[in-house]
Amino acid sequence: MATFLDLPNELRLPIAKDLIPKTLLSLILTCHSFHTTYLPCLWSDISAAISFKVKPISLEHIRKHAHLIQTIRLHATLPGGYYGVLFPRLRSVQLDSHFLLEHLVTKKEGHVKVEEKIKFLRTHSMIGVRKLVVNHKSGLPREFWEVVEGGWEGLDTLGVSRVVVEEGAVESFWRVCDRIQSLHLTGVSLPESNPFGTVLSTLSFKRLKNLTMSRYMTQSKEFHKAWPQEMLEQAKRGAEGLRRIYWDVADVGFPVRMILDAFAEGCWPELCELSIGDAMTCPDGNMAQIIRSLPSKRLTFFEAMNDAFGPLTNTCLKEMYFGHLTNLAFGDSSGCTSVMVQEVLAECVNLAELDAPYIIVRDIAKATKPWGCRGLYKLVVYIAKADGEEAEAEAEEWEGKVFEQIGRMRGLQVLDLSRDPYSFGVLGRMSSFLNFDSLDLRIGNSIDNSNRSNGSHWGRGNDIRCWSSLTQMRIFSFDGDGQRLGMDEARWMVEHWRELKCISGAFNGVEGDECGLLDRLFLERDISFYYE
Repeated sequence: MATFLDLPNELRLPIAKDLIPKTLLSLILTCHSFHTTYLPCLWSDISAAISFKVKPISLEHIRKHAHLIQTIRLHATLPGGYYGVLFPRLRSVQLDSHFLLEHLVTKKEGHVKVEEKIKFLRTHSMIGVRKLVVNHKSGLPREFWEVVEGGWEGLDTLGVSRVVVEEGAVESFWRVCDRIQSLHLTGVSLPESNPFGTVLSTLSFKRLKNLTMSRYMTQSKEFHKAWPQEMLEQAKRGAEGLRRIYWDVADVGFPVRMILDAFAEGCWPELCELSIGDAMTCPDGNMAQIIRSLPSKRLTFFEAMNDAFGPLTNTCLKEMYFGHLTNLAFGDSSGCTSVMVQEVLAECVNLAELDAPYIIVRDIAKATKPWGCRGLYKLVVYIAKADGEEAEAEAEEWEGKVFEQIGRMRGLQVLDLSRDPYSFGVLGRMSSFLNFDSLDLRIGNSIDNSNRSNGSHWGRGNDIRCWSSLTQMRIFSFDGDGQRLGMDEARWMVEHWRELKCISGAFNGVEGDECGLLDRLFLERDISFYYE
């Protein structure tokens, strides 16, 4: 009988990717041929940091396997020796600095010095690094950006977060940005007096395809505010290949008039992805006007945050883009209704990801058309039962139709049914539907008691058992309020969703000694479990 070890190498790696760590470790330790096959994959992408529970990968091991590493994340709390290693096949670098980890570093260890980071950049110039992400809490000197400008010619993706660009470094910084294809600027601070130096008129951003502009709410306001608008104005002239704009800079405001003028002038003919997080200067009416004026007439990705989505925007999407959309997100918009969400699910046949606020059981059950997005693999929506909705028998029938409808989405990998997945943010969902009851996910009482205890035969009823077809499910989140899920539901999920990696919610029906059984059940299957 053939075993895993009899498979050719090209088949082992895709299978090994989904093995639990215990099985994977056993294969690596006991089988030399598998060890040599999987080792390059194992070391191709690594992260080294002083963390709360995990020790960093030793410097000795990193030096030994440096020739295999293609993607690396290095934290500023690591000793400088990590930054002195040469990685000849490196393609992606992330240099991190995060305040949550800094207190774990002893005085003896200290932080890596900026000079050591610059040396790392200089060592890896001219080897073809394609992506650089820099998370830094303070200023970076001009030399840092000059090394990137002069030696990292193959760089096409740049991410900069929390960085203070010093006055003498702004020109080098912008010259680097000017040649990037995918540019992500988050919480970047530029000098108030002269944010572009003397290079503004020379910038064209002609290679730019993906632009992200966002700002942390806690960021100091002592720096120049309007530079995002000035940068976008400059990109209007040269970035003909721009395909995506992500804008979440609330204290600056989305430049609606400038964007509309750019569209009228025929700028950005390839633009097909928009993410706007500023409802104050870009409310529903302006948003609808923008997407209606889009030169490409082909919107595939659309995200409207903070109430920038409403009936006018929805009407425009319905008239022009439902057939194009693959990703749609408006999960924290109070201007959305359940009927709108049902229309999206029925009409957007190419939809792969949807993040919506809520949908009512009745609207799904009584819809004239079933959901048409059979390729959907990520669905974030709260399924609610409206107050005083219907008689008990009718309610049970409608809920059964909801379970059956979701069960037809066989490609689902992520299903989030939480009441308010944004509650951890500054602003959660502020809508009346938060008071509605949740769709009851419990397995029905029609199962024989003996079968409920051993889980050997689950049958297929008008409840969560309809989701046995969701065999690709990897992440499942549900709302704990009003739910009484117990061990039966947990065992059912583990038995039928073999790809499951993470569950988030509250199994309120598990009490006493069963709590340990629940933890053991998920631990044995290597499933991460987060209590709500």
